[in-house]
Amino acid sequence: MGPVIIRNEKSKKHVTLVEENGCRSPGIRSICPFHPKQLHPLDNILYFRAFLFDDSVKGDDMVLSVRMTGCLHAQDCFRKISNV
Repeated sequence: MGPVIIRNEKSKKHVTLVEENGCRSPGIRSICPFHPKQLHPLDNILYFRAFLFDDSVKGDDMVLSVRMTGCLHAQDCFRKISNV
């Protein structure tokens, strides 16, 4: 899994929760306290707190986008990610 990006539809501001390498982005520990965890080849979990950007107003839409990559063999899908 990676990247995971949340953006504000109106202001186009965005924040990357998970980088391309599948690890939590540095500096966002208050939003995303743990690295993503792969439970099974097709089952990933990412805990993060709900938030708004400073200039967000009532009714703003926040869009979450996630890139997932599939694997031909199940053993190829497991990635070692520590919960730091």
